[in-house]
Amino acid sequence: ILIAQLEYQYKTGQLSLQRLVFLIQPSVKILALFAHISARCWDKMGGSLLDELQHLLLEQGDTRNKELVLHLFQHASRPFLHMVSSWIFRGELDDPYKEFMIQEDVTVVRDSRMGLDGYSTNYWDNRLLLVHPHVPKILRTVAPRILTAGKYLNVVRGCIEKGNTGALGSNTLDPAAARAGAVSLSSHLPQIQELSLDAEGSATALITIVEQSYIYSSRSLLRLLQHGHHLTTHLQSLSRFFLLDH
Repeated sequence: ILIAQLEYQYKTGQLSLQRLVFLIQPSVKILALFAHISARCWDKMGGSLLDELQHLLLEQGDTRNKELVLHLFQHASRPFLHMVSSWIFRGELDDPYKEFMIQEDVTVVRDSRMGLDGYSTNYWDNRLLLVHPHVPKILRTVAPRILTAGKYLNVVRGCIEKGNTGALGSNTLDPAAARAGAVSLSSHLPQIQELSLDAEGSATALITIVEQSYIYSSRSLLRLLQHGHHLTTHLQSLSRFFLLDH
């Protein structure tokens, strides 16, 4: 409304310097806060940007200023939380500007001599890594869980997309559908949930969802190893070979 008033008075020739100062006086504090926020955040990205906005939120004593910074904090977190959602529910990285807390090292490739589609120890440990400067404080306690949950689903996705559908076990897959090639990828991945901060900018509910996703992805990978790659049989063979079953 203020901008519209200023524009109208400027176009009609009624806007003097004295009147301009008078009209913007109620918004001076807000404009000063915007200038302060811009100076603090101009070179930030990813988790460091969210951390800076969270610090600014905690510094505010005025209710109006706090509401404004909280609004900015919640909206700035949405793209980041969307990337978290894609990772923990689909095992996919959606990070066009390289500002997410997890980044992929494309120089680390799968070893075709290894089983489970080439997932060697080096590939598993070094292909996808946490970028600690981009991990926001609100997710720091569950950052390793987020990384691992997405890794697990990434393996499950790879097996399904390559037709290794038996890997998920007969109790979760219709054999007739598997033979017909009608297996749905989404039916074996957790249901996507939209992640967001609560009304006060806290991530308590979000952390609970991350824990649930981690449990789901862990169980999915365990079924993959047990049914598709005969983990139990391999362990029994090792036990017999080293005479451990005696």
